[in-house]
Amino acid sequence: MIPLRHAISALSSTVVALCPALTSLRHIILFLALLITSHTNIAFGAGYHNSDANLHWNRSRGYSPFTYASPEGILLTNTTAQPMIDSISLNPRQNLTPASSCLLSFRIDNCHAHPSRRYAYTDAHGATHTRKDPPWAVLLSDTDGCRCWITISKTEINDDIISSSSGTVVTISIASPTSTKTVRPMADALLPTGKNGSNSGNPAFSETILAQQTFKDQALPFVGETLWNIELSDRRLHIVAGATQPIEIANIPIGLSILSSFGFAASPGGEILISDISYQPNSAFSPIYSSILHPTSPNNSDSLNASVQVTEQIHRIIDNSDDPIEGYWEIFDRTLDEALLKLGGEYKLAIVKNHDRYDIIYLDGARVNGSRWQSGMLKGILTPSSFPGLLNLEWFDSEGKSLSYSITAQTGYNGTLTLQFPYHSSVIRLRKAQ
Repeated sequence: MIPLRHAISALSSTVVALCPALTSLRHIILFLALLITSHTNIAFGAGYHNSDANLHWNRSRGYSPFTYASPEGILLTNTTAQPMIDSISLNPRQNLTPASSCLLSFRIDNCHAHPSRRYAYTDAHGATHTRKDPPWAVLLSDTDGCRCWITISKTEINDDIISSSSGTVVTISIASPTSTKTVRPMADALLPTGKNGSNSGNPAFSETILAQQTFKDQALPFVGETLWNIELSDRRLHIVAGATQPIEIANIPIGLSILSSFGFAASPGGEILISDISYQPNSAFSPIYSSILHPTSPNNSDSLNASVQVTEQIHRIIDNSDDPIEGYWEIFDRTLDEALLKLGGEYKLAIVKNHDRYDIIYLDGARVNGSRWQSGMLKGILTPSSFPGLLNLEWFDSEGKSLSYSITAQTGYNGTLTLQFPYHSSVIRLRKAQ
């Protein structure tokens, strides 16, 4: 939990930095009200609380009770010779529900992956070592004591045309408490080996590798930011991930029963930032999730095929839906400060439910950067807030950049949805298309 004095300090610093740009008393009052509400969850560490079993950690809700929580996410900077782990137990007394069927999603930024840099760490004897491309991992544990590691590392791919190129290796391994081998706290791939390492000569690890696959860097980059969705259902593990367009990573049987904890690990020399985390018990992948195009997806034959697939699936979902938010939407009116925010077109949109969130899908109407937008691309994400009828909004602008800070959507009468951009002094109202 972030101390109250830190929240107050952050609040006062933001006011000092931004108030000179406010030109009226009305703007100042609205600005202070937004700051107070946006800092409340951070100051009191209640970021994970939700009225139902679905849980969300983000900038507005905070990242408590993770140990290495920061305003931007869970920041793991590892300068030791052992993996640095941050995990939480799913305790029903804290509204954290264990589940045999669940969906874990998050955004991760691998900060220590520059191709020409080595990153330092210090061993137990005080000696400093360096290594390139430190791996990172996701940890899953169940109520029977089984532990699964999903480890992400870098490799070089050789082919007949190009001498070598970068690739990302995803290794899924599991350890059982009934094993007679030594049970280590982390997967072997996370610990350094060789001349500058500290793991040579260690006894064999107890985990069994269930799957290992290599992906080209264009499909699943090791460096930078990627989005991950991990589903556990009926003792199967299904993983979809990617930076610009989701791809299937694995869909395999696994020996986990009821998930009791999950977490993240940075290996020696590594630094990762995990944000926008959702844990949804008793959930499964949306039928269209793996086909939705990210707004930074390239325009090629694969993306065009995916575009057709998404729009066909959207039609089927909306035709059979009685959800008042799901449907086709269009621009109704707007109030914009065009010095801060310009509308990129007369958008035609579809909104479909994706578990406990809604995906806003672009269909038509882009004028700014119109050639890069195609039907089926993700235009926004709506997630629930603690107030009825009010949703948190992540919006992708005409260049595909994410806007999310204090942006909300308010359902209204007669089939309207009001998108509010307070720091851009702008409001856009949508209405359901007939």
